[in-house]
Amino acid sequence: MSGTEKKRKGCLKPSLILLLILAPILAFQVHRDREEQRNRPPEPPAVTATNEPVAPSVEPPARPAAQAPPKEGTPAYWKARYEELRRDALSSFEPQRAPVQMASGRIVKGVVSNIAQDSKTVTVKTPSGAEAELLNTTLAPRTRVAFFRDDFASMKAQSVLRKEVAAFEAKQEKEIAEAVDTLMAKMIADSFSQWDGSHRNLVKTLKLAMHDPSSFEHVKTRHRVAEDWTVHLEMDFRNKNAFGALVLQRAIAEADALGNILGLKLEGP
Repeated sequence: MSGTEKKRKGCLKPSLILLLILAPILAFQVHRDREEQRNRPPEPPAVTATNEPVAPSVEPPARPAAQAPPKEGTPAYWKARYEELRRDALSSFEPQRAPVQMASGRIVKGVVSNIAQDSKTVTVKTPSGAEAELLNTTLAPRTRVAFFRDDFASMKAQSVLRKEVAAFEAKQEKEIAEAVDTLMAKMIADSFSQWDGSHRNLVKTLKLAMHDPSSFEHVKTRHRVAEDWTVHLEMDFRNKNAFGALVLQRAIAEADALGNILGLKLEGP
């Protein structure tokens, strides 16, 4: 081997060592780049500029919220009810035969030849052959109701509505009266002892006037309630008199619904 060949082999050894070191590093870098490219999300398509106008997005109109019906007995309720009754009356209207009476009470003799609902006029052909056109406002209410649908519908709706309002008010008054009766009856019932049926405030009042309040012994209590809610009471009881004797007495009293004693008298020894 010549000296030149030995020199070349000596130069190749460091290069081979460097290549062996860098090869795994380069392979790892290439592998990582491929993984990143594979996991990268796709890019959005390119948007090309155009001269065509873009239609703005239109949202559907919001639906109006459902409106609750008016409460029964309120002005809004009666107004809606009147309009409903009037519509029903309009659909059922048929002109009726009736004398043509003026608002003054005078009867127009003749034959009705035409009734115009839009202009609200009635045409009457008189015995002389002449025709008279009369406006509904000049006629008596009975004639207007017979000839014109608007007058008939208004009259019919008002008549029915008056009855409904009266019935509603009567119902309200009845409910209020029943509520008051229930309340007053409870207040009166609360004035009596659930243990022996005695009237609490009457017992307290009697004991204040006794010689020996501890000797009080309830026997029986009867009561009745008047229309004005006054309570009439009769109570039989025993107690010791000034001589220490146990005697039977009766208390006759009146009380109000709250139990307050309004009057009292005693019977017995």
